[in-house]
Amino acid sequence: MKYITPLPSCEYLHECFLYCQETGKLFWKMRPAHHFTKLRFWKAFNTRLAGKEAFTCISDQGYRTGMISGVAYKAHRIVWKMVYGKDPPDLIDHRNRKPGHNLHTNLRAASCGQNFINRKRTKARSGIIGVRKATKYLWEARIQKDKKAISLGRFSSKRAAIRARNKAVAELFGEFAP
Repeated sequence: MKYITPLPSCEYLHECFLYCQETGKLFWKMRPAHHFTKLRFWKAFNTRLAGKEAFTCISDQGYRTGMISGVAYKAHRIVWKMVYGKDPPDLIDHRNRKPGHNLHTNLRAASCGQNFINRKRTKARSGIIGVRKATKYLWEARIQKDKKAISLGRFSSKRAAIRARNKAVAELFGEFAP
């Protein structure tokens, strides 16, 4: 796991941001002078940014990012700490698979494996991940868990293979099932 930059205190974050619970966006507040080393920096910041949306830069992976006092952070980590009042876990999963959608109800703690399960995927040739044409008349369903491929069997129809795979996904991955 990469090193994660420690977040400022919850009080400091609440002095900096207003969190909109309807949109999941952060907005800059009028920040107090003690956040700045010089009075002119304080005035310039509040004149230019107070009331405007914060964390508007989008990373290559789609996360909203921004700076606080010259240090880069991801918006979902800031939102977590502001809403729950404690440091976020190392991994936060976006339930809807949209990394820029930071409603607190869309964020959940996850293990590396759970986060991997709930990722965007490219479509298989069959149109369904884990389902493929095995022979002229049979369809095969497979799934992977803990880096091990599991064969779910061969079926006479694509629909039956999809049902078998969907059932296995729900059983193995629960709420993290894609």
